Amino acid sequence: MVKWLEFVVQKEIGSFERINGLILIRFIEEISHSKCKFPYPKIIKTPFQSMEAANVLINFCNQLGIGFGGSAEDIFKNDEKMMLAFFTIIAQKYLKLKRTDMEEVTTWIERITEWKCLNYTNDWIDGRMIKLILGPEDPLGKMKEFGVVEVVERIEDVGVDELTTMMLIRRLYEKKEKIELYHAQREDWDEIRQQFDEQRKQDALNYALGITDNKPSPITQTRRIRSRKPNY
Repeated sequence: MVKWLEFVVQKEIGSFERINGLILIRFIEEISHSKCKFPYPKIIKTPFQSMEAANVLINFCNQLGIGFGGSAEDIFKNDEKMMLAFFTIIAQKYLKLKRTDMEEVTTWIERITEWKCLNYTNDWIDGRMIKLILGPEDPLGKMKEFGVVEVVERIEDVGVDELTTMMLIRRLYEKKEKIELYHAQREDWDEIRQQFDEQRKQDALNYALGITDNKPSPITQTRRIRSRKPNY
């Protein structure tokens, strides 16, 4: 979420703990293209100013029809549960991340990877799905090359949080022409898929035998979409 926030407000924040009402007001202004009409402190130097900005944020959100059930005190204290609810509602409202909005994205993912995508957590947690989109060598480097907004710092973060993963995949979908061209130019996707299929089968076997506590992705070779030549 911090990466997304930094991208929108064009300011380095650094950590979750540094988020305050003022930053969130500017975030909402940018993403909603609406100016906050309520007076608020332009600089946060005291706890009083921080609480004042938090109260203004609540009023601003109510004006825009953004109800997330949080209080000014929750914002002041950086309540993690409230913040997650806040960003989830914002993402669904302004980034088209509702289930119905993601159907076209999921269809594209399945077409380009030839793997079923049943969710945006377990199916992505082992990193192989994202590597079937961006290549196994340097997925993060490819994201930057394609101009995808950086919402994760490590490839291991993909699939950990559903909202963040959906946000990332939506951003990839917006660059689908570049990604499809990359796929058309590369000839070893079948070999990569076969290798990943075998690795996932081994993961499932290791888990069943108690060799590892890491639950494997539910997607196995039996859930592969029938191989076909993509029409780009």
